[in-house]
Amino acid sequence: FIHIYTDARIRYVKNDTNIRLIATLNKGIDLASGKYIVRMDADDISETDRIQLQYDFMEQHPDVAICGSWFKMFGDRNDIVKYVDGHNPIMAKMLYQCHFCHPSVILRKEALLTFDLKFDPFFIHAEDYDFFTRIGERYKLANIQKVLVHYRTHQQSISQQNKTIQDNKSAIIKKRLFEHAGVTVTVDELELYRSIGQYEYTATVTYQNKAKQLLEKMLAGNEQTGYFDKDFFRKHLAELWFNVTYNTTQTGTAYGLFFSSALSRYKSLSTVERIKFIIKNLLKK
Repeated sequence: FIHIYTDARIRYVKNDTNIRLIATLNKGIDLASGKYIVRMDADDISETDRIQLQYDFMEQHPDVAICGSWFKMFGDRNDIVKYVDGHNPIMAKMLYQCHFCHPSVILRKEALLTFDLKFDPFFIHAEDYDFFTRIGERYKLANIQKVLVHYRTHQQSISQQNKTIQDNKSAIIKKRLFEHAGVTVTVDELELYRSIGQYEYTATVTYQNKAKQLLEKMLAGNEQTGYFDKDFFRKHLAELWFNVTYNTTQTGTAYGLFFSSALSRYKSLSTVERIKFIIKNLLKK
């Protein structure tokens, strides 16, 4: 279909052989001659104002290297995924998931050229996750809080067919991020942190204690490395800890347990919040 356009700015480039996705992505970056690169797949759909909105955003925020957006799934699912905005919250989310929809991003080419290795073949099926986290270590990240892309989902997609490989490569990326923040984690701890981040709690004393241990370890590690902005990360972990305890009051120990952690000093509870918390804890609900 690209051939129907007569705009001289549109260049059609075809690989002579199948060099596969990662090499093609890197080739596209090298061939791109503009200030920005807008990425999407052939079976996805952009809103008509997507490029203009992202271009305007990047022009207004010269310190941002990648800007994504919310997106709406279609096909097997019909959900709207609302990613957080702001560099620090995005990087914190990266500890358990890639927080960009790859077909929604606009990238500042000048920033990409500072990397000798762009999309890394080692991280096949998680190459975007790897690259975006490495960019986030040097430049700012952002997500526009609006649906700009409609993302097709189906059981035969590449990510679905290669989910095991994707999960294994993603685990390596997650462990690397934790290590940069001064924490060595096990596979079980990665899963625990994912459950905390995605509000999938287990109302047991064992779960509570493991969550407390992990979050306190993360606090201590980042205090040493400063990988995440310290003030932001203290409050972020404290909020996670509050959510864990507030949503596992069935154990009857949650209220006291919250205040037993050093994390509680970074989460100020209003009088109303304290009363609600106490009542939930007493009623074990």
